[in-house]
Amino acid sequence: MIDQIPTKFGRDNIKEIAEDFLKKWKVNFSIGIAKAEYNANINADLSADFLRTIKMFWSAVETEIDGLVFVIDEVDTIADGDIASFCKVTTEALVDAGLEQVSIILVGISGAMEKLKQEHPSVGRIFRTIEVLPMTDSESSDILSLALNGSNTKILSTVTAKIVNLATGYPSPVHLLGYHAFDEDDNQLIDEDDFKKGLDKVITLVKREELSSIYQKAGTGDYRKILQAMANYQADIVPLKHLADYIGRRSDAMSSYMNALIERGVVTRIDRALYKISDPLLKIYIQKFGILQLDLFSDDVDI
Repeated sequence: MIDQIPTKFGRDNIKEIAEDFLKKWKVNFSIGIAKAEYNANINADLSADFLRTIKMFWSAVETEIDGLVFVIDEVDTIADGDIASFCKVTTEALVDAGLEQVSIILVGISGAMEKLKQEHPSVGRIFRTIEVLPMTDSESSDILSLALNGSNTKILSTVTAKIVNLATGYPSPVHLLGYHAFDEDDNQLIDEDDFKKGLDKVITLVKREELSSIYQKAGTGDYRKILQAMANYQADIVPLKHLADYIGRRSDAMSSYMNALIERGVVTRIDRALYKISDPLLKIYIQKFGILQLDLFSDDVDI
């Protein structure tokens, strides 16, 4: 891959440029999770080391490209790690060094910037928020068709529609569901049976821990009963009256419950007194495992 980059970069000089910076990171592994921490035992500043490395990168390519872009992905997961201060100090140092051709892009879910502002208010003046809208159904469908190009494997249009519907405009579920449906196929035609098996694998293995965490984050007691009612309703969009009846409360006493579930990112308000589970995969997860979890966490918790 590196060999295909149309610059002066190659394996040797990238190692030469970045080795001193990268070797100061200590990587730890635990239960399949990798963490990299800047080695505090080395008496050097992370921002200064980063800036020095960027200068070396830029001097190697400035005659061939227009600029450098560094992407820090999933910034919402590291917002508590002083990343805001690092960004402020580093961007100011880049400007002072005349490296205005270098940009930093922070990628994260909605609300990540607010977390960073709490850490360092100046971040709001340094970065401009660009909202990336969910993909259209056509764009989601294109991911599947392009992935199958050259594979001699076809996919039923009904299966494509189901994957697109479950993905709700996000690429990760398209990739996950498409890959596992493809993995189940044995006749070069991804059909309904392949899709069901792939979906079951995603729910029970690949994303089970993540979906369980979201389900637990919703709360116990009536919160879980509300999600049970939503998951087992015949349509995706559920009227508030149905939920109130299910847990035995008046509709006008439901707002605190629903607002809490929305704030926790589990439920989305569609319209007045109309709600849906935010992640369609969570709905399927609750249908499959929710009764068990409801039994395990059946405390009658009120708000």
